Amino acid sequence: GGQNDNRLFFCNNGTGMYYWTGISELGVDPTYIPLNNYNIVGRPDENITGFGRNQDILVVIKEREIYGVNYTFNGTIEVLNSFPISDVFGSDCPWSIQTVNNDTIFLSTDFGPCIVQSTSVASQRNVFSIGRNINRRLLQEADLTNATSLEYDGKYWLCVNNKVYLWDYFTAPYYDTGNPDDNASRLSWWYFENINAEDFIKDADKL
Repeated sequence: GGQNDNRLFFCNNGTGMYYWTGISELGVDPTYIPLNNYNIVGRPDENITGFGRNQDILVVIKEREIYGVNYTFNGTIEVLNSFPISDVFGSDCPWSIQTVNNDTIFLSTDFGPCIVQSTSVASQRNVFSIGRNINRRLLQEADLTNATSLEYDGKYWLCVNNKVYLWDYFTAPYYDTGNPDDNASRLSWWYFENINAEDFIKDADKL
């Protein structure tokens, strides 16, 4: 919903279709989905696995492609415009998607952890693999598509089986110098065992 953040989006029904809530006689209504509030992005038979966010852009993540959606409203009509971000990267691990420092992070069984990062060019995004330091071990894990994740205390937690791969992005933030391998090599990843989390809960400053 633009700067108001007053829409809910739904996906993951096996297609490239997503839905969003609208305005009813009650005003902003999270229970109301108008008949025409849906769009299809990319290949219609490819599933949308989840959403991310880059500032005011909704990042629509599919299994093998990524789109961006922006919002405009002229006082009468709301319009959601979509545009392609990547036809190479995507995520088949829906519970891995998080927003980190206004960038979208996700796991791919092909490329490992990836980042959708804004650029200085309007309406353009770049996608990079950031798992150089852990992919040799991580991509051998079984059941990667059920990995869970969390953004907490300056860290991105990625839990696979009973292990956590943790990126300390406060210590080593991602920035693009034009060399993706060098960019990824600087990142600070940590490895933990005996953490078997199907989900995470944050309570104030406690995890």
